[in-house]
Amino acid sequence: MNENERNVSSVDNKSSDFQRRTEPNFAWGNAADILQELIALRGGWTMGPSGSGGNTVIDTSGGGYHLSRNSNPNHGLDGLVPYVNFDGSNDELYYLNNAQFNITGQELSTVGTYRGLMLGGWFWFDDDPTLADQEHLIGIWSTVLADRAYRIVRLTDGTIRFQIGNGVATPGVASTTVAVSGQWYFCAARWDPNVLEYIYVGTTNGTLEIVSGATIAAPIVTSAANFTIGAMLAGTDDRMDGRASHCWVCASQSASHTLIKSIFHHQRAMFGS
Repeated sequence: MNENERNVSSVDNKSSDFQRRTEPNFAWGNAADILQELIALRGGWTMGPSGSGGNTVIDTSGGGYHLSRNSNPNHGLDGLVPYVNFDGSNDELYYLNNAQFNITGQELSTVGTYRGLMLGGWFWFDDDPTLADQEHLIGIWSTVLADRAYRIVRLTDGTIRFQIGNGVATPGVASTTVAVSGQWYFCAARWDPNVLEYIYVGTTNGTLEIVSGATIAAPIVTSAANFTIGAMLAGTDDRMDGRASHCWVCASQSASHTLIKSIFHHQRAMFGS
């Protein structure tokens, strides 16, 4: 048992003293609020609120970057969890290409130590992995190399991969965790320029896998592609069959694992309800 597993077990054994970590109703109150504390938060979507007559999914970060729908990704509720469902056909949430999401790792609005990228959310798959299909979860990606900026994707073997690109190379790092159908997974990523990139994959039982890999120097490519969740290229490629909830993206990185671990543990009880 590693240190993280021992700590989770210890908290679970004292669950009556840690209600905000173990009870869904307390986690529900924390789930959206904790995202407001992320530095350089560019967008956050709990997947609950909609606007424009139901045509957009509201950016609950306050930035106003509401996502438009391609085809009909629709709202649902799993216990206390609001989500948007993707049918694996043409469904996609997107924001038209915008400098807000072209995160290069050189943003002067962020202190140098914390420049980089973080993104993530909770995802549920309605299908098991197949050798025929990988599924785009969140980010800016394209079939065109010059437009591959960053994303999290489920690969054909079911592992979760974080990829970034500079127009020439697209290094990535993948989990050993295999994401199967019928349960929620916390999938997040962090890019520390010139150092490492990290993928985080967590399950509702408290297990959080962290894998690191070699990376590239800043800047990430400035892409002409849209920021999307659930598919890419107007729902025509790497289409997800499943759900997304509490997604976010930041023009920063936390310089340690602590912040992403905190998001995971404050939210997981709600997703296990």
